[in-house]
Amino acid sequence: MFAQVKLSARRALLGEELSVLPGTFLLMFFFLLFSLCNAGLTAVPYEIPPYLLSAAAFLSAPLALFCISPLKLKMQRRYILLYSGARSSDKVDFESAVNSCILNLFLMFIRFFYFAVYEALPFAAMLFLLKKLREENISEKAVISVLLGITAAFLIGAAAFFVHIQKYSRAEFYLAAYRGISPVEAIRLSIKHTEGKLMNTALFKAGFFLWFALCIFGLPVLYVLPYYKQSLTAFFIEY
Repeated sequence: MFAQVKLSARRALLGEELSVLPGTFLLMFFFLLFSLCNAGLTAVPYEIPPYLLSAAAFLSAPLALFCISPLKLKMQRRYILLYSGARSSDKVDFESAVNSCILNLFLMFIRFFYFAVYEALPFAAMLFLLKKLREENISEKAVISVLLGITAAFLIGAAAFFVHIQKYSRAEFYLAAYRGISPVEAIRLSIKHTEGKLMNTALFKAGFFLWFALCIFGLPVLYVLPYYKQSLTAFFIEY
């Protein structure tokens, strides 16, 4: 099934690569800009208190979302139109742009919350281990064993988190597909239509991990990102 979906995505993108290139480039530019701004705070010539750095990083995420969300919505509509072969407009009006910003802000906090929930146990175990290391003389073998256990717990938690948040993965798709719906309605639709499909959605997304990993070694991300987004669109429509 996954291969058929990806084939449909390639067919939809065939001859249309240049039409999605400007939007993809802008998305990457904004992500890079905000990342560099955050990194630049640590390189200033004078010392900045850690709590100010943390506050700046925390506040920059919503700011980045407000800049990027309307563009993401426009690109999602573009991928839907490419798949369906329709000639409708992919323009984003003011209300849709605001809804997109609100939706992405909701999704950001939802992801933060569930990540904290799934990684709370290994994080607490790590703090406990550090405390014991300061108070007692623990053997190296015992420390390694505990660290391996904590690492395993972290990986299991990360995998469970990745599967769980797929219930919200279609919210942006529905906001783009059904004009005029609210962010809350988009989230409800996503939860409803991903019921029983969380593992398949997670596995489908995980299938692109190697593609993005190869981007580090020279595979153009400007090709991989549109292919990934078009494939997701095809998956959401067909499955």
